[in-house]
Amino acid sequence: MSILDKAKAAIEDRMTKYGDPTPMHVCQAAMWSAYLEGVANRDGELTPRDCALLMAVVKIAREACGGPLEDNLTDLAGYARVAELCTPERPPDQITTGSDGNKYEVRQGDGGMSSVTPVDLAEGMRACTYPSCHVPTLRRENAFDGFGNSYLEPRCAAHAKLP
Repeated sequence: MSILDKAKAAIEDRMTKYGDPTPMHVCQAAMWSAYLEGVANRDGELTPRDCALLMAVVKIAREACGGPLEDNLTDLAGYARVAELCTPERPPDQITTGSDGNKYEVRQGDGGMSSVTPVDLAEGMRACTYPSCHVPTLRRENAFDGFGNSYLEPRCAAHAKLP
């Protein structure tokens, strides 16, 4: 079977599943236009992540105009994962030295919230697990809080006795 014959068979199969391709492509074109307008407003440069997300739009258009199929959702999840893989790690907004002399990465998050994580913890050290603290502390097994309860996660001196 030639490539053209295989393509013809694939198109016939898709027409059976989805019907006339024109309405789906009209829907897809509108969705792509909205996405590409956002890219133009952002910086105008398409990224590999954008390409993966545009492929996800194909699946969303098929759901919207061709009806629900499990294959669409499977592919949509796959393109979301591809987009994640194509996303470069964002550099920290700032690297600062804390009052304890250790270096920390600061990343600005949504709604003005920041995350602070230690950089290059020494062997045997780990970030404090108390919410929003991240001060480097020694790894301890079966540490005890001030109430006689043990916990496995390390806490800095300021948070070691808090529940």
